[in-house]
Amino acid sequence: MSVSLYTVAKDVWNFMKHPKFDHLPDYFKANPSEIFPYLLLLDFMLMIPLSGFLGLLGIEDMDHKVEDLYDQPWLLAIRAVLFAPIVEEAVFRLPMKYSYVRIFAACCIVLGMLAAFIDSEITIGLIAIAFFLIVALFHFIDQRNDNQLNEQMAPLWETHFYIPFWTLTVCFALLHLTNFGGQFPLYLAPFLVLPQFVLGAMLGYIRTGFGFVFAVLFHALHNGILVGLALMAQSALPST
Repeated sequence: MSVSLYTVAKDVWNFMKHPKFDHLPDYFKANPSEIFPYLLLLDFMLMIPLSGFLGLLGIEDMDHKVEDLYDQPWLLAIRAVLFAPIVEEAVFRLPMKYSYVRIFAACCIVLGMLAAFIDSEITIGLIAIAFFLIVALFHFIDQRNDNQLNEQMAPLWETHFYIPFWTLTVCFALLHLTNFGGQFPLYLAPFLVLPQFVLGAMLGYIRTGFGFVFAVLFHALHNGILVGLALMAQSALPST
């Protein structure tokens, strides 16, 4: 099979129009090392014009949490290249393959993330209790029905896969609004996270086609390249 940027981009586009879990051509699945460079190239071909568009909106004048870590490059690298890809993929891509265990694990991580933003321990506790009660109730009903509820959910999930796919992708994008600390006009929100929305869709393509580990690796590569470029640009600026 002939592989090129065009064939890879076409397959990604076809997936975006009709997301489904088992979608990758056999040759692509058997040769990830040949496909990944094209996916990475496509990723940055999309990121560059999106970054230019955000520049026109004046994003450079907004405070971004990443800027606070420029004087701690090792901490920035660990957070962006190791921590973020593992945690974010576990929350937003792992549950794309239906299993209430995967969904449960993702929700537990989300609760931990919420604890970092919500000061009230009582609020976090109530959310956690409600969540665990819902899971326990689902498990109880499922066991009483010989696991039929869980078995019925799997094909329903696959049939309407576009719903969890785009929901998780949008939530992944919106999470990155926290990088701006809320100091921006509300109407700019969809534009500020447009790069993360595109990245999330690309990672969804990779997770559903190649597997969860490959999505983590691609995410780490993406972040690593961006962090490297940002640090080089920062070091090139004249000191004041």
